[in-house]
Amino acid sequence: VTDEALKAHGGDIRPYMTAAAIHIAGGDVDKAVATYKKAISVKEDAIEPRMALAGLYFKRARPEDAVRELERALEIRPNDAEILTALASVHVLNKDFDKAEGAFKAITASRPEGVKGYLMLAEFYLSRGRGGEAADTLQSGFEKNPEAYVLKNRLAEILINENKEDEALVHIDEVLKKNPHEHYALYLKGMVLIKEKKFSEAMKVLGASIQEEQGFAGSHYQMGLAHMASGSKTLAKSDFAEAIKLAPGFDEARIMLAAAYLGTGDPKAALDEAGKLLEKHPAHAGVNLIAGEARLKLNKVDEAARNFRAVIKSSPKDPRGYMMLGVAHRMKGEAAPAIEQFEKALSINPDFAQALSLVVATYASNKEHDKAVARVAREIKRVPGSFVLHHLMGNVYAAAGKLDKAEGEFKRAIELNSGNLASYLDLGSVYMASGSLDEAVKQYEEVLSRKPDVLSAYIVLGVIYERKGRMKEAEAAYKKALEINPKFVPAANNLAWIYSETGGNIDSALMLAETAKSGAPDDPSVSDTLGWIYYKKNVYLKAITLLTESADRLPDNPVVRYHLGMAYYRKGDMEMAKKELGTALKLSKKFPGAAEAEETLKSIK
Repeated sequence: VTDEALKAHGGDIRPYMTAAAIHIAGGDVDKAVATYKKAISVKEDAIEPRMALAGLYFKRARPEDAVRELERALEIRPNDAEILTALASVHVLNKDFDKAEGAFKAITASRPEGVKGYLMLAEFYLSRGRGGEAADTLQSGFEKNPEAYVLKNRLAEILINENKEDEALVHIDEVLKKNPHEHYALYLKGMVLIKEKKFSEAMKVLGASIQEEQGFAGSHYQMGLAHMASGSKTLAKSDFAEAIKLAPGFDEARIMLAAAYLGTGDPKAALDEAGKLLEKHPAHAGVNLIAGEARLKLNKVDEAARNFRAVIKSSPKDPRGYMMLGVAHRMKGEAAPAIEQFEKALSINPDFAQALSLVVATYASNKEHDKAVARVAREIKRVPGSFVLHHLMGNVYAAAGKLDKAEGEFKRAIELNSGNLASYLDLGSVYMASGSLDEAVKQYEEVLSRKPDVLSAYIVLGVIYERKGRMKEAEAAYKKALEINPKFVPAANNLAWIYSETGGNIDSALMLAETAKSGAPDDPSVSDTLGWIYYKKNVYLKAITLLTESADRLPDNPVVRYHLGMAYYRKGDMEMAKKELGTALKLSKKFPGAAEAEETLKSIK
């Protein structure tokens, strides 16, 4: 039929184009090439067969022939954007970048009012590492097309990716001044605010973006990041789920959804999401880390170890894979292999505090206190001004029963960072254990008589009063600190704890704990306080999220594990409650709440 049509073509090239398409579908590329050539011979000025022929030439590794056909097409139809785009693409794939640049520039020169040419030229410059020229191209295009917000938005996006947020905001605000409802500019502004840790403002702006364009997955994803960063992981889960619903292939959103499930105490759901990703990306380091951590929480230690080994294989310079493999060994009681992996992590990143803490905790668990002291001393020699290391050394000495040395290290940590809550708490514990509380009170009262604005003195006094059961005096000390600095994290956290534990106003406690959380979002002691207050307010899902954060950072703290276990119990998750309460009682039989932990555990069994 096709042959008959070709015989009767009468100068019409459409039958040739159809015939060539049939040849291509049948796998006969040579006949297709010949047919396109016939079409050209029938109509020399036809563009379509030349473009199609160029495409076939390039696929058959004949780039010179492809370029020849496209250049002939340009002679017929000069400055045609479609032909120039195809020619530029062939030059790029053929690594003839100078000619590719010339073709892209020709598009913008011939159609200065067209947006696409500027975008393509800018992307070409970016691919060549020429960010400055990309920015200039987009700015030039916007000046010629003042309503083409896509150019300004892309320029801002490039600047955000280069960590030039201030410059990006200039362009974003210029777009929003002209069109306050431009959803992509609002989305970009939300990104900048998240990078600046202005999460409340980011949520407001991203909410406006979503209102303008509910179907844009990016805004939902960024809203999820803002919620995650501000501790609202339950809300973040909804945001990430919506982003995935709108864009099922949005892998970054699925990764964050898995992380949010993990952070809210739902390892099964986290593993389910991670599994979907691993089907597509089996070697992805971040996903394997999430899957491994989820499996650890489900006591599937050997399977978790396989995930962590996959991280090490795909990302040998990522210290997290080694550290988490060490955690798996430690859970199996394999101290030496655990320490070996922790040390590998530290060899990659010597400042990886979590890995060092795990080395020390492993030595301490085996009563090898001298090794723990020596290991931390080595780090202090390397970084003498680190409050984290001095605090860690204080814990090592306290675990070894060397309370005088522990006291000195905690004091040094407080000198180096007066806002470090854990050092105050642990110093108070040392004073309580040593029985020298009255002397300590005198010492800090003397400090305050000389300099009434020393916040750390109020905190230590408050801790000591708490240990002595003098809650009103402790409360007064913390209030005094808050008069000096209303956002002082240790005072806000400790006063919140007193209110929650002594029948005070639970809403005031919540407000104080939220203040502490905003000032120290990563402090596990703050997360424990806030989580326990939510527990007392019967908001168990929020409590589990916060207490899981705390338990992840303080895995050997029986009180934190007890709190998490009780939250699971009240939520009705008996399996996780049994696990956490059992862990708490294995760590210690003598902590506040131990009796309740034992009774609750018996009721589950």
